[in-house]
Amino acid sequence: MISVIGDSQEQLFLIPTKVAPAICHGSTRKEFVKDTLTGALYLVKYPRRRTLADIFGDSIPVEFRANYGHLSYDQADQVHNNKDKGALKPYFEDMRDLDIEISFGEVVYSLVARALFPASLVTPKTYLHMNPKTQKPLVISEYIPEFN
Repeated sequence: MISVIGDSQEQLFLIPTKVAPAICHGSTRKEFVKDTLTGALYLVKYPRRRTLADIFGDSIPVEFRANYGHLSYDQADQVHNNKDKGALKPYFEDMRDLDIEISFGEVVYSLVARALFPASLVTPKTYLHMNPKTQKPLVISEYIPEFN
């Protein structure tokens, strides 16, 4: 279950649902959840998996790129050498921060677009949620039929 507090302090209690309207899949994992109180559908978008090599490319030392370039920040525990772990820690923290900033941006862009074009643009209400287990950001949006 996901619990989210929205901008007007309303609270949503969301559970996974088998209902899956047709949507564009894109490059991120998505799933539908349902509000237990109202039955409203919401779309949950997970951050795209990014690796050290994807983000930092040639800016990290060659030996790190060769040995750890395939890792994402949630795989930092796979670095067993303490010296390497210490050297890579800032990179993994930057990657995590980037995921949070990108997810926050999705929420803000929707708010800005809605404010700029209130009469002509329909955008879903979006929420930023931090998964308490994985500490990964999730973007939760109201499902609008025929909005893709």
